[in-house]
Amino acid sequence: MTKDELFIKSLKNYRKQLAEELAENKRTDGENEECVEYYKLAIQSLDELLPMLRGIDSLYETDDVGELIFSEDEFAFLIECLESYSEVFIVDGRTEEALKRTEEEHSLLADIIFEFYDDDEDDEDYEDEDEESDDGE
Repeated sequence: MTKDELFIKSLKNYRKQLAEELAENKRTDGENEECVEYYKLAIQSLDELLPMLRGIDSLYETDDVGELIFSEDEFAFLIECLESYSEVFIVDGRTEEALKRTEEEHSLLADIIFEFYDDDEDDEDYEDEDEESDDGE
């Protein structure tokens, strides 16, 4: 499975998990009300964003006038969903084959998430270098 396929599959699986949680939650009072609202909003957002995703690189694509297709908030939301899915990812140990496959998937998912943060650190390092060169002039 490619990173792009796993990226989209994971977000779809997370959406499915949210829908299952929403269906099982019969109470809508107190803290449950907050959970229900989060599930509804997250499902609605994923329903809007998932059709626009073709892979990881589509998060960085621009429209005809050069504007990013995904806003910073949408980008952050999708990464948050990916992280949440990773935290509850189930490694299937019923058979050796299933264990190996799901461990590889989870490892690849962790790599995908790490790459988003690795890019942030590279950007910060670049900004730090710019500030240092400005100070030295």
